[in-house]
Amino acid sequence: MRIVIVGAGQAAASMAARLRAQGHDGPLTVLGAEPVAPYQRPPLSKAYLLGQMGLDRLVLRGPEWWQDQEIDLRLGETVTAIDRTAREVVSDRGRLAYDALALTLGAVPRRLPASVGGHLPGVHVIRTLADVDALAPAMQPDRRLIVIGGGYIGLEAAAVAR
Repeated sequence: MRIVIVGAGQAAASMAARLRAQGHDGPLTVLGAEPVAPYQRPPLSKAYLLGQMGLDRLVLRGPEWWQDQEIDLRLGETVTAIDRTAREVVSDRGRLAYDALALTLGAVPRRLPASVGGHLPGVHVIRTLADVDALAPAMQPDRRLIVIGGGYIGLEAAAVAR
């Protein structure tokens, strides 16, 4: 049985590990739009942003683990559609057949509307490694910052800025 997991975050890494641990020895593919292997997101808004934790410590499993487990980890590949009739995932690199499909897509931050400046330079969202890498240069002493959102990530980012 060919299993395809769409989304390459912590849930995908956990699911792939669990499938192998439970004895699934068939083809297993993980597709992720980001160019990096599954990593921890919670430290992004504090430890990573502060430079206290590098990417090497964020990554959940090293490349050798994916190879040893015979899991086809496809990074930088964006899924654009699911053809349920043909039982195929359609990506920007082609089509991939599946017998079982798991969606571990996570969430996307809501941006402020463009009408109130949500797409202006200097307005950031935090979800991915790339988001934090884009924000980091703006985190300078004596700069003003407005954090919109008082959830975990917003509070962490405000603490780092302080």
